[in-house]
Amino acid sequence: MALEATPEARETMPSGARPASGDPAPAPSTGSPASFGLPSSGRRGAHEVPRPGRESWRFTVNLRDARGEEHGLMVAFLARRTPRSGGDVLLSHGCGWTHSMPRSRTYQTCAWRDAGGVELASLDVSQGWDPSIAESVREACAGGRPIAPDRLLPGPVTLASDRLRLDFGGVADLSTADDGGYHLVLRDDHETWDLRLRPLKPAVAEPAVAEPAVTEPGGEPGRDGEAREAFLVSRLAVDAAWTRPGRPPVRLTGVGSYEWVHGAGELPQDGASPPVDRAHTRIVLHLEDGWDVVARQSAVHDPAEGTAAGRPPSVTLVAPDGTRHDVVARLDAGEPWTSIRTLNSYPTTWRVDAPQAGLALRVSACFQEQERPLLLGLGASLEAVVTAEGELHGRPVRGEGWLEVEPPGRIRDFEQRIESLREVTHAEVVRLYPDSPEPDSVAALAGLAPRPAWPVDVVTEPLHRALVAPVRHLADGMGKGWRSYAAIATMEMQGVDSQPYRALAALAELMHTASLIVDDVEDNAPMRRGRPAVHRVFGQASAINTGTHAYLVFDLVVRHLLPDDPERRLRLYQAYLDGMRRNHAGQALDILGHHEVMEEAVASGDATAVLERVRTTHRLKTGGMVRGVGEFGAVLAGADGELLAAIGAYFETVGLAYQISDDVMDLRAVLARPGDPGARVARVPGEDIREGKVTYPLARAVTLLPQARLREIWEIVRSRGADRAAAVEVAETLVGCGATAAAMADARHAVDEAWRPLQPLLPVNRHTVMIRALGLYAAERHQDE
Repeated sequence: MALEATPEARETMPSGARPASGDPAPAPSTGSPASFGLPSSGRRGAHEVPRPGRESWRFTVNLRDARGEEHGLMVAFLARRTPRSGGDVLLSHGCGWTHSMPRSRTYQTCAWRDAGGVELASLDVSQGWDPSIAESVREACAGGRPIAPDRLLPGPVTLASDRLRLDFGGVADLSTADDGGYHLVLRDDHETWDLRLRPLKPAVAEPAVAEPAVTEPGGEPGRDGEAREAFLVSRLAVDAAWTRPGRPPVRLTGVGSYEWVHGAGELPQDGASPPVDRAHTRIVLHLEDGWDVVARQSAVHDPAEGTAAGRPPSVTLVAPDGTRHDVVARLDAGEPWTSIRTLNSYPTTWRVDAPQAGLALRVSACFQEQERPLLLGLGASLEAVVTAEGELHGRPVRGEGWLEVEPPGRIRDFEQRIESLREVTHAEVVRLYPDSPEPDSVAALAGLAPRPAWPVDVVTEPLHRALVAPVRHLADGMGKGWRSYAAIATMEMQGVDSQPYRALAALAELMHTASLIVDDVEDNAPMRRGRPAVHRVFGQASAINTGTHAYLVFDLVVRHLLPDDPERRLRLYQAYLDGMRRNHAGQALDILGHHEVMEEAVASGDATAVLERVRTTHRLKTGGMVRGVGEFGAVLAGADGELLAAIGAYFETVGLAYQISDDVMDLRAVLARPGDPGARVARVPGEDIREGKVTYPLARAVTLLPQARLREIWEIVRSRGADRAAAVEVAETLVGCGATAAAMADARHAVDEAWRPLQPLLPVNRHTVMIRALGLYAAERHQDE
């Protein structure tokens, strides 16, 4: 699809559309680009001069080389001058670009920030972020390094005071050219871009307030509403040179767009209400007939009030002669894609309908995997090259452009974020354990692939009933999914793309599901994940057989992941079998119980042996499996030696901390909501007390309670079958004597000690931040599974 560099004035207004209120019709685009101005706000260049607050300069470009190869380029500069409480100003800058090649589905991003940008990242998590992530971010930024993939600008940032001229550390330059256009130069280790961009249409002013948060009476923007001014040049002619080391320059031509935005740059103040979350979608299209389409919608969510608001979708049409027309529109999203890297979900197709203008377009990302990190932030957005086709004013049209989908940037709840992996994990589980009897899938589960000479179809349906249905019964009600996340993030934090290894998420989930099925039989548990336990629905024999069979699916998955790498496959088998042995050893200790060693502790007042026994059980039963899934990701990423050992030790300790906090949450489930029949709890309150289990808080109480009171509490637990009142009494005592607080402190200390040797072996990137936060979450979480 080739777009004309110079649009022809074919028709100035689609049927039913109207010029923007108060905007004089600009002259056709045959004049000098330097004469273009904002419709009501003065000369364009005057607006582009840097000023206090938050300011951005953003270009999107669609290019082709002489062979017709498509290239998409997005370039952004961001400057933020933020007043601080001490009276000084925090200067922070970031720049970056994205290079997308649809034919090869190649997507490369570069992101840079200065020292002020690193400090801003640390300050930005002061409010509205999950505390585990906030602490991890501050720890990562303490050394003055940006969180990768962001890099530290190699030189100072300079911004001219009288005209548009930006130099971001020698990495990226932006300036106005003598002909009224723009000159962009981008430099990186693997490529250099030199772009000349000439406006073909006038600048289009955008609304003065783009994203009101909570609207106060009278229609004024309320708390955290962001007043801003902006303009868009919807079409520029672009000439570019792309240079790579050792290769001749590639000449490209195409069309692009340019947006300038200025807004407030204040940080949330201490004691202020939590900041709102913003999300927006923006589509800029260049149609082959010379029309440009700019569609946008935005939304905000106020967590303090529990309210949501947003601007209705709108479309600005810019005619070939530069005339602007605003119309009411409808944007409908489709084909969501979940990024396995950030766990954000993005719609990748959109319907843009504006009947008033006779506009109906389907916009599609050229490929899904087009996600980039935000500048001066920790979030990410979909920045995708798109194609469009449909109708405008009754005529078929086609075009190309860019789609930006930016979800809320703050991660307010760590659990909710990692739960986003459920969709990916469940899809992979369904691929292995299908909804209906599929001969090939069932044959693979039964070890019959390639198919034997005798017919398999006669056993497909009964095998589906016997092997698939019980697993799906429990797997369809997935838990938090943090084990699957551990496996995926371990690869990503070592710089390895986990996309080809999505089945790893299912493998971690199936291991956990299999252990739960068998555990519930051994414990005679009535419920699991809010539904009857598998053995209550399918019988004990089927549960035992199905649970143990699910362990063996590991081999089926690994053969698929590494068909031609027997050495790494062997290392994965070793890690898996070690993890399984640990898990079963821990379960053996759990079934045996710790009554004998607890009895000795109550008699002697010495908790050393019982604490070590409980810790060891937790490390084996829970930590052993978590260690295994962490090692899967590490091995697939090529880790060995000291790094592999440190990763394994850390994840084992995360499992230990999770189980200690699980013991504490069992007590808090009783204490937190006594007498409230509608309370949302994940399990039967006081389950561990009623079952007579020696938990970590109980072992911790040995040195914190008077011996007589300790003996009373132990008698209640040891007798099993305590009623609710007795369970509440034990819980209150363990909380009151400080046993639960001491248990949580031990969990946190263990995680910190395991992280200390691992941290210097890892790069500082978004995934190490999340893996560190996973350990903090496991040690300090407030809700149980």
